[in-house]
Amino acid sequence: MTSDLARLQKHLDESPHDVPSRLVLADLFEEQGQLDRARCQRWLSRRQKWPDSDLRPFKQTGWHWWSCPDQPKRAREHAALPLEVQQQMPRGEWLYPTRAEAEAALAAALAKLPATAD
Repeated sequence: MTSDLARLQKHLDESPHDVPSRLVLADLFEEQGQLDRARCQRWLSRRQKWPDSDLRPFKQTGWHWWSCPDQPKRAREHAALPLEVQQQMPRGEWLYPTRAEAEAALAAALAKLPATAD
């Protein structure tokens, strides 16, 4: 991992909502030939999505994708995935030890969808 990539990953661990940094990360992935991961970062940026790390109410740690936001406040909407993406995600709970692993699982799911789904 390059130092630029490592710095960006660390920054996004602390500020996963940072869209401009995600777009820079997408460019770095693209330069390295990691096109699925680049596509994922652009998808996340356009939709202002990121995995949820505030799992204290669930007595869990890690990063989580959700099938729907909490009601009635619509909390965690940033981590709720559309149905067509959910259908491509691994079976079971979408809880990952790191943000990068959660986003890699999402990248694999998005790769199964046509590019027009972006």
